[in-house]
Amino acid sequence: AGEVITLSGGQLKQPIYLTRILDVIVAGTSLTLVQEAVNLEGARSEGSLLLAAPYSDSIGSLDRNKDKRDIEIQFNLRKMREQWGMTTPWPDPASNRFGQAFAGRLLPVAAVRRLLGILDFDHGLSVDLSGEFSSELMSAQQEKIYRAKPFDQDEVMEVANFVPDDATLFAYMRGPIATILELVQSSLEPAAVENVTDAVRNIGYGSIAEFINDLNASLFSRVAFVARPNDWGDEGDIDAGGVYVGPPHDDAEVFAWAVIVWMKDQDKIVEIRDQIAQRGAKIGIQGRDPGSGGYFLKGISGGLQVREFWSPFIPGTGHIAVLIYGDQLIISNRYAMIDELVSNVVKKSSSAPLLKNLPAFQYMLQDSSSTANLLTWVNPRTGTDLLLAQAKQGARGKIENSIDFKTKRREEEAAVLRTVFSGRARSRLTADEAIRLDDQVDQNLRV
Repeated sequence: AGEVITLSGGQLKQPIYLTRILDVIVAGTSLTLVQEAVNLEGARSEGSLLLAAPYSDSIGSLDRNKDKRDIEIQFNLRKMREQWGMTTPWPDPASNRFGQAFAGRLLPVAAVRRLLGILDFDHGLSVDLSGEFSSELMSAQQEKIYRAKPFDQDEVMEVANFVPDDATLFAYMRGPIATILELVQSSLEPAAVENVTDAVRNIGYGSIAEFINDLNASLFSRVAFVARPNDWGDEGDIDAGGVYVGPPHDDAEVFAWAVIVWMKDQDKIVEIRDQIAQRGAKIGIQGRDPGSGGYFLKGISGGLQVREFWSPFIPGTGHIAVLIYGDQLIISNRYAMIDELVSNVVKKSSSAPLLKNLPAFQYMLQDSSSTANLLTWVNPRTGTDLLLAQAKQGARGKIENSIDFKTKRREEEAAVLRTVFSGRARSRLTADEAIRLDDQVDQNLRV
């Protein structure tokens, strides 16, 4: 008891120090750290983490597993970043990828001093961490968002009425709409910002800031986001003759997503929607036929009508759909997604395929902070196939963009002339042979 034993030699790369305090074994690679455990026991834990206020607030106050089969953890992120030489921000707000740039602006990781909480394995993996922010390292926008009024769990369950149980991502946030949109704008690439600027000017606004101010004045400070695989067919876009009459679109692998916001000035939102419809041609909204407007009404369940704005610039679906449903405005890249979300609201049975009826979601929500203003639910299982397809598509695009096809075509043509046409020059081929040559080179380049 109290004696520190050193284990070394054999296959150990460094010594391991061991001591026993009553029925507890302490083992470590630092003699000082192991000895400190003995000292703290003798001092009745004076100066220990146990008696510190952060422990009481972030770990001691949690509803713990009765069997105490969870793991208490603390990370001093500031020291970890310094020790590991992490001098660059993560996520990087300067990234040219929107998701990472937005996360870097929304999540002030560099401002977190430490994280405390527990790991629990009773219902899968549950991580419950609390962080301490250094306010002087947070931006004014981050402070506005993190000081926003929190939501309660009943509010989340109300929003989850819309969400299918196979959603890959569900996020709900209370925060200033203007600030969130400013973060979105600043996370876009310069070319994208220029395109958005042109678009808002073409629908009658002098600047993006003016447009954001109108939206901020017309919407409550709450927003939900849902994403799931875009696995609906085109049945709703097939006419009586079996011809596809829906929006033209590319074959990009995309998630179907929807944004839900709550209106406090519906008339203003309707005005903005109508401005977009009237001036849509100026921002790339166009129909199937030349000169057509690209603004369509489509009926969905419940006798409702979704407004579709067709545009070839929308990857995967070729349109943006909009519906005003009560005091909610739903915007999606797939009209079928809106149809499903609205249909979900009328499903009252506890066995209905809704996110709010999933036991795992219910447990996680009950176990989460009662004063949060951001909640995220992620189910990788339902989106894995699509994410893999997107990764393959992205890799293929990078490879194709890196190829000098003029040089490659010359190389392939020379190879075909050598192997198929006995090394004759193109100028010595007949017209039919030249066509065969081009067809073979095209096939080789596609492969």
